[in-house]
Amino acid sequence: MKIGVALSVAFSGLLAACTGRESFSFRLDELDSLSGLTRDELNERLRELAENPDETLIVMGAMCYETMPVEPEYKHLACSTCNANAKIEDWRMESLERIEAVVNEIISEGFDVTLDVSISCERCTGTDSVRIRTIFGIKFKGDANYHLVETSNVSDYEVLLAFLQGEETYDAGGDWIYPLYLRQDVIEKMTGLKYG
Repeated sequence: MKIGVALSVAFSGLLAACTGRESFSFRLDELDSLSGLTRDELNERLRELAENPDETLIVMGAMCYETMPVEPEYKHLACSTCNANAKIEDWRMESLERIEAVVNEIISEGFDVTLDVSISCERCTGTDSVRIRTIFGIKFKGDANYHLVETSNVSDYEVLLAFLQGEETYDAGGDWIYPLYLRQDVIEKMTGLKYG
């Protein structure tokens, strides 16, 4: 039996579809069962991580890559405020898609989470760039409310997933591996847990 949708995304997708604009929507998983982990149990895991740091060496990948300048490519999404066309760079869309994938992995681990994404066009931001606002929420077993945090940083979500899975390290991509105890600040930010 499904408990219900564990994610919500605000995108004005239906309005965009009606106006003929290209729309983007997340493939959202549903939560089958809640994780048996409570806030106290995860606080204990965070304490153990801090007090017994994994001595894994930080493995760094090559840093000698030279990027070639290329003309950015864009996707066009509807502004959440005025429904105008907002140009989103491909790299930002790829980040949103990676966040979606990681959040779905968190759901598959049995955690109750929310993800709200809103887009503001250049006119609504009053600048020459689009603003994407990504608000993540997590609620542990026994909690009444979600802990909410605004972040579009993909690595924040990847660190959280590694912690919730009980890992000792975090794969930052590009052959970079970090011990999770070095990312305690991210874990605390993403969960509201506090060590000490």
